[in-house]
Amino acid sequence: MTRKILDFGARKIDLPIPDLYFQAPGGQCFQLLPIDRDLPYYKGTGDGPNVANEKEADAFKEKALSELALRYHQNGLKNRA
Repeated sequence: MTRKILDFGARKIDLPIPDLYFQAPGGQCFQLLPIDRDLPYYKGTGDGPNVANEKEADAFKEKALSELALRYHQNGLKNRA
């Protein structure tokens, strides 16, 4: 699936985590998760030993993706001028 996404034209976002984050040609950012991922636990809402770490990692990812989207938007506006 990763190869199909990247071959389609999406840009891989390099983050220090194992999941694929990518930016679609329209600028939207997405995360590819394994089908067997326990999403409530992953998002820090389930019980587990790493809930605080997962919440911190999720906040880091959201901030990085927001900054990337903002840069993409600003570059798009510059290119139109």
